[in-house]
Amino acid sequence: MAAFFARTICAFIALLLATAVSADKTDIVEFGASRMVGEVKGMERGKLRLKTDATDTIDIDWAEVTALVTGQYLRIETRDGKFFYASLQPGAANKHLALAGAGIQEIHMDDVAALEPIKATFWERLSIDTSLGYSYAKSNDVTQLNINANYSYDAEVRSRNLSLSSQRSGSAGNDESLRRTLNYQTIRLSEARWFRGWRGDYEDNDELSLDYRVLGAWVVGRELYPRVD
Repeated sequence: MAAFFARTICAFIALLLATAVSADKTDIVEFGASRMVGEVKGMERGKLRLKTDATDTIDIDWAEVTALVTGQYLRIETRDGKFFYASLQPGAANKHLALAGAGIQEIHMDDVAALEPIKATFWERLSIDTSLGYSYAKSNDVTQLNINANYSYDAEVRSRNLSLSSQRSGSAGNDESLRRTLNYQTIRLSEARWFRGWRGDYEDNDELSLDYRVLGAWVVGRELYPRVD
């Protein structure tokens, strides 16, 4: 078991080398007579999420927003299910967004159902969450090691997620038990709120005498309603 712990800890340290990159807090939101500068986290169901140094993340009613400027690359979904990909430039008419691209196009804010920042590079789009737990009970000499890792990648029209989990336990005089699971899912967005993808699952479990179990499924669906209030 010592060798297993050593390999596990080394792998865990390697995962921690991945560094999250946050956007600069230079986005500008105007609503009424107010103006705030921060980092736009997204908008869905009528709430714009903005993170500032002074307030952390707050919700602003999208209906009250009159102007929005950001250098972040956004995925913008309209009420009729269309997608736009652009940053937002200043100079738009009241209650409009100025989309930067080959040419500047304006869309009315009332037509926007949701928006979400999309990072520019592969490493910025990659998100890694890991956890490691170890416990030892002296009364019965039971040790337990838990490892969890979640990897997600979000691009313009496709999202991918990989989750891994391992639980190993043992005690003096008894065989070790091991349970491992792996889940992978990929989803591709289409216009008119359609999406499709597939999912795969793997599991083995010594306590259940399960050598391996593999499941797979195709996924297709449609959001019945746009993501608005």
